[in-house]
Amino acid sequence: MNTDKAQQASANRAARRGALRMRLSLLVVATVTLGIGVATIIDYRREARAQTEDLFDGLEDEVMGLKLARARIRDPREFEAYTDQYCMQMNEHVSPGHHILVIDSRGSLIVNAQHHSGAEVTQALTSTDERESILPVGNRRLAQFRVRDTDGSTIVVAQYMDLVEDTLRAEVLSRLITVAIVGVLLMLLIFFVVNNLVLKPVARLAVAAKAWSARGFSTRSEVAGSAELRMLAGEFNAMAADLERVEQEREADMVKARHIQSNLLPSAVPSIPGLSVAALYRPAEFVASDLYDVFILPGGKTVLLVLDVSGHGVSAALLTGVVKMSLHRRLAEEDDPAKAIMLVNRDLLACATEGEFVTVCVGVWNHVERTWTYCAAGHEGGMLISGGRLTALPATGALLGVLEKATWTNRVVKLRNGDRLILFTDGVVDARAPSRPFGSAGLERVIQTSLDVSLPDQITRIADEAEKHCVPRACDDMTIVGLEVLPGDHGGQYYAI
Repeated sequence: MNTDKAQQASANRAARRGALRMRLSLLVVATVTLGIGVATIIDYRREARAQTEDLFDGLEDEVMGLKLARARIRDPREFEAYTDQYCMQMNEHVSPGHHILVIDSRGSLIVNAQHHSGAEVTQALTSTDERESILPVGNRRLAQFRVRDTDGSTIVVAQYMDLVEDTLRAEVLSRLITVAIVGVLLMLLIFFVVNNLVLKPVARLAVAAKAWSARGFSTRSEVAGSAELRMLAGEFNAMAADLERVEQEREADMVKARHIQSNLLPSAVPSIPGLSVAALYRPAEFVASDLYDVFILPGGKTVLLVLDVSGHGVSAALLTGVVKMSLHRRLAEEDDPAKAIMLVNRDLLACATEGEFVTVCVGVWNHVERTWTYCAAGHEGGMLISGGRLTALPATGALLGVLEKATWTNRVVKLRNGDRLILFTDGVVDARAPSRPFGSAGLERVIQTSLDVSLPDQITRIADEAEKHCVPRACDDMTIVGLEVLPGDHGGQYYAI
């Protein structure tokens, strides 16, 4: 399942990188294409104005030529024939749609030469008196230029703008094709440049940053890409080198701290009359906020305890040592667990900072009376297995390090041969994967299904089942101490699991 999730996460990251590449490429290409498009529109308008001006210049030249011809040809019929021939030649060689009018001072048509045009053109030309203009005729446009002759008449030359517009359309189409080709080439170029100079170096930095976030400070990002990204990768690598050095020093200190804390655990326990003891200790980190202990009091009674300090890390681990030493001292002075807990609470309040507290279950085994006298401060008293039945032993007072005048009581349990008692910290019952909490119900279930196995095997099975319900990187320390009552005063074994 974890492998599937990792593969899915990797696929998601690849998809995001691909989407980012595409978005950046499209953004740059869209910006450049928009710029080229705007430039093309501006250029098109400028070209359209230039060609229109050239058209009007050509029409003006034609008008002036007709004016000179009219001055030489005095016969109206002969001039009309001349204009008709001239218009026909212009339609054949320049542009279909030429139209020539001569209008006298009274507005009457003297000459009306036209080829490939009709009455609507004549009507449009006689309805305006502008020197030069573009007139709509149906779904086409007509450019006209006129000049007044010496006798008061007006010479008008007009031409459809089809040729000019066709030329402009062909030019625009050519430019659009060019822009599209340039856009595609630009997208490929930008994709290559962005991918190799920006995204790949950033992706390498992201991979390295993920490793650093998991405390893999030996990882280095490849120095590549633009000068700015190379400088950034260099700075990150220098930072990682400093963090690696600090991490190595921290790990060395944590190894020392773990070694010191392991020395707080009982390495060997003398034979305990009437009991076999098994203890499992699984820190979630280098050092734990849990601790257990087994030791013999001067009067021959045996103390077994488990404790859990709030928080994690070195400060919590340090406090476990303080509480252990205080318990040893106070129980040596007074083998009553409740009275000893009260004194330990005072010791803890004197040295702990605000917000630090401790839960502890401490019990005294009296092999003569076959009793278990325990005091549980903010802690469960354990699970008693007697005659195949389970009994949850309750706490007998508040946790330590909070209330100065708190009081605790003892509870005495008579044990029989074959009885087992399981003490544990909250890392066992609080194991809580999403939708799969372990809890007290899970603990009871595992105990019920492991009654026929040895005490060490039963404790190991409890811890293994609880770990299955842990959220990765969110597991708490697990400490389990089990005792089994043996017949007579024969001492059993001590199992450190």
